[in-house]
Amino acid sequence: MKRLPFLFWAFIFLFPSVSPAKELPKIAVWDLAALGIASEYAKQLTEILAGEIVKIKKYEVISQENVRTLAGWEAQKMQLGCTDAKCLTALGQMDVTKLISGSAGKIGNRYTVSLSLFDTQNVRSENKLTDYCRSEDELIELVQATLRKLLGEEMVSPPPPAQSKIGPPGQATGMPIAPPQATVVSMASFQSYNFRNHFIRHANFLGEITPVSSELDRKDSTFRIVPGLADSYYVSFESVNYPGHYLRHQDFRLKLQKFDGSQLFRQEATFKMVPGLADGSWSSFESVNYPGHYIRHKNFHLYLERGSDDLFRKDSTFRAAPPNS
Repeated sequence: MKRLPFLFWAFIFLFPSVSPAKELPKIAVWDLAALGIASEYAKQLTEILAGEIVKIKKYEVISQENVRTLAGWEAQKMQLGCTDAKCLTALGQMDVTKLISGSAGKIGNRYTVSLSLFDTQNVRSENKLTDYCRSEDELIELVQATLRKLLGEEMVSPPPPAQSKIGPPGQATGMPIAPPQATVVSMASFQSYNFRNHFIRHANFLGEITPVSSELDRKDSTFRIVPGLADSYYVSFESVNYPGHYLRHQDFRLKLQKFDGSQLFRQEATFKMVPGLADGSWSSFESVNYPGHYIRHKNFHLYLERGSDDLFRKDSTFRAAPPNS
């Protein structure tokens, strides 16, 4: 991961409010927990997160160590986090209006950043986001982008997908007629959490989970994981035996369809890969245009649904396994 000069971060933390003339609301930043990455990296990412808040120029940043010193709390207590009402109330009494805590980690070949925003004045959780990237070198940009989303701040949008100048007959020029030339992140098959010998596959262009035995089964259950068609921070799943066809949700049913160039298709074929709802070492796939809705199997068919019970969590949890084909 890219390193940043020590003097730069020393300046940020020693002089967080040199520029603003008026007093800014205080926001506490808890050290990010390291989950599968070096603790040194998590510490650097915490500093980067704090530096990004300083750039916004709306808050005075208070580090976890500063809070411990001011409150006289023991180091062991600080390591337990500060998400309970008692701790949030104590921060509020110190004129700290908000708290950001979270983690940075690695799941399989992907890196994740999870951030939570707490309102200390009303003692409640205000927002929570989890995003991921494909390499360690992208963690800096991921932390910056996730932080800005968490606080509702504007961020630079990625460049629009390449568009065709000449469309087919009957289609206006300038509209995309082919998917972007996305780099293949990897090829994988996706194993069901609660039916371990079943894998996500397409059959008759519908999403299903079935056992895998024949050559057709192996091909139908293998996908290219590519940057999301709607947002490259996320993922889309392209069929290996039907190139240009992607898993998408339509009327809340998972289907395999050929990319048609529309914005709706891009959104319906793009998913967030998040820690598994039933097991954090596995994965779940959340819709980008229906937040809180996940791919799940029901009667061995794949749907996009939301839920919270134990069966839903198991049905919507999968493992990215080596490709069957």
